[in-house]
Amino acid sequence: DGPTLLALPWKEFAVNLSDGSFQINNKPLRIQEVSNSGLGTGLNVWDGSVVLSKYLEANAEKYVIGKNILEVGAGTGLSGLAAGFLGAKRVILTDLEYSINNLKNNIQVNQASIVGVNASQNKTATSFSVQARVLDWFDPEASEIWPIDGYDWDIILAADVVWIESLILPLVRTLRFICSKVATSHGYSPLILLSYQCRSKLIEELFFGALAEYSFRVVSVPVEDVKSERIQIFQIKFQTDTTKST
Repeated sequence: DGPTLLALPWKEFAVNLSDGSFQINNKPLRIQEVSNSGLGTGLNVWDGSVVLSKYLEANAEKYVIGKNILEVGAGTGLSGLAAGFLGAKRVILTDLEYSINNLKNNIQVNQASIVGVNASQNKTATSFSVQARVLDWFDPEASEIWPIDGYDWDIILAADVVWIESLILPLVRTLRFICSKVATSHGYSPLILLSYQCRSKLIEELFFGALAEYSFRVVSVPVEDVKSERIQIFQIKFQTDTTKST
């Protein structure tokens, strides 16, 4: 028998992301989705990214402003683009190859607002960048997510990325690979902000068990700005001898 495929519940939030009515930092954030492509789930917006975007908006000073941010499993890029609207220093949105063109389109559509936000914070336009790059969880070492000018990741975003068993270990190993590389270079581990929806108790047990096995500490945090019956936010930190005291 083949693997069990989980039915994904459709949207909890009736949010129109193409008409400018969804706003971050008082600016319309527009997202293009590609329906019925048959390519994968990364071309649609899922509830977790809506909740994570609003969580970032409510906590921008702590988690976004001036930070270098990497989003894994970015899909349409909503959460990472929200970080751009809120004053992140750099954002790289990552997913599989089939999502990259749509990610680049969504970056382009929102570029003026991203630059405007950062310019208003006394940064030149060239001091901020948002890019889309391929990151395959089965081969993270082949990705081009590493900076070339001495910075490294402060925050990793992951919105609604846990839904199928076969991706759990590749995801957790990818997070460990990134965090351990940062810890080796800089002596700290990036903070992972995970927007999570439980779709299966088995998947949930496997995922959080894998995080514990690979030395991640997980803390649930309250979400007050977007009420959701399904979505939780977790802060996750990779623990090494170097980072356990931080």
